[in-house]
Amino acid sequence: MKRKNLVRYFVLGVFGLAIAAGLTARGKAHQPRPNIILIIVDALRADHLPVYGYHKNTAPFLKELARDAVVFERASSVAPLTAPSMASVFTSTYSFQHHVVSNSYDEDQSDDEEALKKINKLPSGLLTLAEFLKNQGYRTYALSDNANICCEMGFAAGFDRFKMMAYEGAESVVDQLTAWSEEIRGREPYFLYVHFMDPHTRYHQRQPWFQEKRNPYAERVAAYDSEISYVDARLRELFYAFDWQDDDLIIFAADHGEEFKEHGHWGHGKNLYKEALHVPLMFSYPARIHPGRRHAFVSTLDIFPTVCDIIGRPFPPQIAGHSLLPSLMDSDESSPRRPIYAYTRSFKDPFIPVAAVVHDGWKLILDNDTASLLYDLNHDSRERRDVKNDFPALVSAMEKLLQTYRAQCKEYKEEYGLIHPRGDAVKHMRALGYLQ
Repeated sequence: MKRKNLVRYFVLGVFGLAIAAGLTARGKAHQPRPNIILIIVDALRADHLPVYGYHKNTAPFLKELARDAVVFERASSVAPLTAPSMASVFTSTYSFQHHVVSNSYDEDQSDDEEALKKINKLPSGLLTLAEFLKNQGYRTYALSDNANICCEMGFAAGFDRFKMMAYEGAESVVDQLTAWSEEIRGREPYFLYVHFMDPHTRYHQRQPWFQEKRNPYAERVAAYDSEISYVDARLRELFYAFDWQDDDLIIFAADHGEEFKEHGHWGHGKNLYKEALHVPLMFSYPARIHPGRRHAFVSTLDIFPTVCDIIGRPFPPQIAGHSLLPSLMDSDESSPRRPIYAYTRSFKDPFIPVAAVVHDGWKLILDNDTASLLYDLNHDSRERRDVKNDFPALVSAMEKLLQTYRAQCKEYKEEYGLIHPRGDAVKHMRALGYLQ
């Protein structure tokens, strides 16, 4: 990886005002068109990375990358499942807008094993990030090792080349991308979306990083950590293969986090606690952006509008996120200060919606539009003590905030794809426990 070292930032400082002006004037001439690489690691908790204070150096390469990046310390996914989360990243809309609400189809459909099943897909009325960039002259590529990112759900829209794998592992992902590298790098600019799967259950005990533990809980966490180290090592190989430079934009994030029974559950998908939503988010673009750390609450919904701003193009009208470019160029003072929302379905009943809103240091989780939990994040960052009974007026205000916001958002017509129950995507969903 030939990302330049920090000496470069002295030179950048001389021209900082001119660069900032050029980047923030959307729609004007001479806007940069960097290659854009979006790297997603599935089920990756931010707090299991050394960049975010983890006591183990699970990801030495990412730690190096962070030195050339702006690191958002309090980034949140908008959903604790891959398909709804990535649908939101690709469109900058919430799941109640795009209706991709799960990773699978309704198993109450026909028992005929040969009958095609309906599955939610991205509405045709929404422009995806890949379609947007293709319209700007980018060539677009996607490789996902998570079969929930599939053609049947609309994720291939806008990609010149799209390949879905089924948890084949980071080594296979890097091998495939290396095989594509000459084509991808042959004509710029390009957009590359890569989705690694490895920290997702079921965890492998990756050598030489796995360390045996004396109890099952600790051993499970150790296996998860070894998966992170395994992906990190493969990421180093990927960067070496593509030789990305300082004028390439690297965006690193996760689709959601992972629960280790902090609130009684393993895995992810049915809760909106911090461990399921707190994800890494880093932007590395040394030719234009100074490295640093930002403490404001932000969302993965903000990736799409930030890309728009960086290349100087107006936002599509659907955009629900906020551009992080002012924060990238300046400091937390320029970070958008607004409520952050998330949505999923209840683990008690898949037909019951669950929503969360974070605002001004407070977090409210609503179960079926009924206030259920309130946390004071400034004094209880791990969300251990429910204080809704102490602050009833605040609960009412945050309920109204969430309900008012949802009412003013446009909901798009629900659309379906068809998926074969014996197909590779369904086999993968079953292996991961999303289907019986």
